Amino acid sequence: MALPSFEKVLTRTDIHEMLVIPTHFMQHLPGVEGGQSVELTVNASGTQRTFGYYTRDGPNRRPVLRSGWRTFVRDKGLEIDHKILFECVDGFPQYQIRAQKKIILLGQETWADF
Repeated sequence: MALPSFEKVLTRTDIHEMLVIPTHFMQHLPGVEGGQSVELTVNASGTQRTFGYYTRDGPNRRPVLRSGWRTFVRDKGLEIDHKILFECVDGFPQYQIRAQKKIILLGQETWADF
C-alpha cells in the first residue's frame, strides 16, 4: 500500500505567502487546534527543514505551511507552475518534500526533480 502523499502545482499564494495544503491531507499531519501552529520537520531535498504548520480557527480550517516556507521557496528557486510532491515516508509520521519543474525530454514534456 502506498504511503499518503499529494502533489501540487504552485500558485502565486504558494510562492509569495504560504503553501496551501489540500484539506483532505490534514488527516496525515499532526493534530493542531485551529488558530494555532506546530512545527513540522520535513526532509526537503536531503536537508531537514522545519515549517510552521497552521490551521485557521472555525469551519474553514484550511491547512498551510507558513514559517520557514518562504525561505525554502527562495533557497530552491521555486516559481509559479513548479510542482511539489509532499509525501509521508517510512517511519510515518515522517515527511518528505520534493520540488519539480517541467522539462522536455525526447520531445515529451515531463516533470523532473531539482
